[in-house]
Amino acid sequence: MVKNKGHFSKPRFSAAMQNLFVQQRFPQFKFSWASRIGTWRGTLQPTPISPVYHVLIKYNIGQVPKVWVLSPELKATAPHRYKDQSLCLYWYKEWTWSPNEDISKTIVPWAALWLYYYEIWMDTSEWLAESAPHSPTQHLKGVLK
Repeated sequence: MVKNKGHFSKPRFSAAMQNLFVQQRFPQFKFSWASRIGTWRGTLQPTPISPVYHVLIKYNIGQVPKVWVLSPELKATAPHRYKDQSLCLYWYKEWTWSPNEDISKTIVPWAALWLYYYEIWMDTSEWLAESAPHSPTQHLKGVLK
């Protein structure tokens, strides 16, 4: 760790390091790299009786990783998604993405948890996870192009 003004700062993880972490914890994800964008495609199954969800994670270096469910198709009215249909995994006032966060310990498990609550929502019509009111792009202003 590098000491910075009396505080320890976390290292910034390269795309190669992020991929190493993801591959160690989620070997079912395959990685590709093009034009400074890392892409993982893989499957998540939140519970043994859940369907297998095919997901796409895009990590544009220096920006917030984004997650989409490719199949099975989610209900059009599913909550906690952005206009581009990517998943809203956290509230920006509680946490913000930075390049020193491990995608395999944050984004991937949170996507699985989102899918778990999605399945409950399908049965109950209630989103039982903690959530906060927010506009679809509020916490991404200035981050996404």
